[in-house]
Amino acid sequence: MSGLYNRLSLIEKLNWLISKGKRDKDEFAIIFLDLDNFKNINDSKGHECGDKILVHISKLLLKATRTNDIVSRLGGDEFVVVLPEFTNETKIVEVVQRLKKELNEPFTLDDDEYQITASMGIAIYPKDGDNVQMLLKNADIAMYKSKELGKNNYQFFTDAINKTVQERIKMQHIIRNALQNNYFKLFYQPKVDIQTNKIVACEALIRLIDPIEGIIPPFKFISIAEENLSIIPLGEWIIKEAVAQIKLWESTPLQNIKVSINLSGIQFKDSQLLQKIDSYTKEIERSKLDIELTESVLIEEFDERLEVIKKIKKLGISLSLDDFGTGYSSLSYLKDIPFDTLKIDKAFIDNIYTKDDLSFINMIIGIAEDLHLNVVAEGVETQEQLELLKEINCEQYQGYLCSKPVPAKEFEELFILN
Repeated sequence: MSGLYNRLSLIEKLNWLISKGKRDKDEFAIIFLDLDNFKNINDSKGHECGDKILVHISKLLLKATRTNDIVSRLGGDEFVVVLPEFTNETKIVEVVQRLKKELNEPFTLDDDEYQITASMGIAIYPKDGDNVQMLLKNADIAMYKSKELGKNNYQFFTDAINKTVQERIKMQHIIRNALQNNYFKLFYQPKVDIQTNKIVACEALIRLIDPIEGIIPPFKFISIAEENLSIIPLGEWIIKEAVAQIKLWESTPLQNIKVSINLSGIQFKDSQLLQKIDSYTKEIERSKLDIELTESVLIEEFDERLEVIKKIKKLGISLSLDDFGTGYSSLSYLKDIPFDTLKIDKAFIDNIYTKDDLSFINMIIGIAEDLHLNVVAEGVETQEQLELLKEINCEQYQGYLCSKPVPAKEFEELFILN
């Protein structure tokens, strides 16, 4: 692109700066820029439009930098700005803020208006690397952290950021390996009828059992699986595994147990999601499968997701709204989505010590009764909590008071002893 260094000429220039830096004890800075959500523009508007926008961005970067700064396009929507005359971090921030301001200005192209933002990572020679590969890698790592913190931002490379990113890369490898070698397992946590104290259902919860790391809890890998889209094959596996378990229990005393699974918002990006659920559940009584959705799943692309959710319900699968009461829109979702169950978030259960603390939970139960919905209280850990929930006619509970999530065999033993 006119006026910009390409990858090869950038590397040559960086090598020259490194040689000069070693000789004269000079420092310089690298700013690694990655345009935010640029893939969406390419996908919706086409690559020709995308190329025109990249030309526009190139001109903006040249305009926002000084004559002796180096501006390069690495490829795709990645750019690098080199600041040869580095004096202190304040000067770098001034350049970054100027870049940010120029990029954030809306512009019109072929009668459409765009506003482009970029995530930026900064590495400094020789502190953050004494060769081209290390400098670019560490600037890229800092940029990655900037994206993680909400995009349209910048981060300086630090050892702490490097450690965090390396841990994420390691976890990505563990997830890929687990999918290939079947290291994922479903554990089952009972849902108990509060009046009879009998186990009537369960929630299937994913665990990663790595041969080296041991049991890895979901909070350590789910967000990474969502980020790199491996949640889509993992989510498929969860559906198939839960359905297989329901089928296995058909000829046992657990034949009436309903199994809940969680659906990630990222899974809705799979255009075949509905067809897959339909296909995988053909051989079971579908009312024995429940899909739990959190409000975070429903925030994005609501109308499109609502259509899929309604079709899932038409298959005969039941729906639960998880973490009810923690979001702003929970009540509006009850109006639009044919839920069967509300799950009261653990945060509300943690704070009940006397009957006076039950007012909010009582209100949820009242709403549920009016809408003919079931209610499950999550995170019940004490007998006192259970007694208070029983007083206000909460139907079911889930939590360590009965059992932590356990493998299928242990769940079966719990059920028989129950």
